[in-house]
Amino acid sequence: ALRASHLFEAIRHQAHDPKWYISNYRKSKDNNSDGVMKLKPEFRQIHAMLSLHIWFIHRRLYAENQLLASASSESNTTITTTNTNNPQYNANLLLQEELFDIFWTDTMSRIRAQGVNELTVNKHLKDAQRATFVHCTQLDHAFAEYPDDMEKRFEVVCDAVWRHILGGGEGDEDIE
Repeated sequence: ALRASHLFEAIRHQAHDPKWYISNYRKSKDNNSDGVMKLKPEFRQIHAMLSLHIWFIHRRLYAENQLLASASSESNTTITTTNTNNPQYNANLLLQEELFDIFWTDTMSRIRAQGVNELTVNKHLKDAQRATFVHCTQLDHAFAEYPDDMEKRFEVVCDAVWRHILGGGEGDEDIE
């Protein structure tokens, strides 16, 4: 749990980096004077950035487990052992689970900080979880469906960033 907490703090630090957000957003009429695309520092954008950084860690752990699985299958002539016999494989799965638990707890805190009625916190959490899963699924799809087509993978990743982080898909039913 400590490793997951440290990872989440690093994720939070990266996702809250001021370089991603418009400074003095509520005070300034000219919110983007430097000409660089930046996000509004609001719940949806911050949550999307946290989701993206969580996905980076998820993808790294997934790739490591794929390597562990292929190494164990190459070393065994008969596949009688499962990946669950590898302690590092299990540690990676547990780390992912703990990381998401911390993320959902943090999300509930951020929802409450928005001043929503306490009776609707779980509804808002489910909405945030749904948006996160759609976001992460689209990113996973890019890597699973186009392992050798970097151009198509790039298009799908760009679409995910456009929809989920930049809010380009505001009217799309599949993300709201």
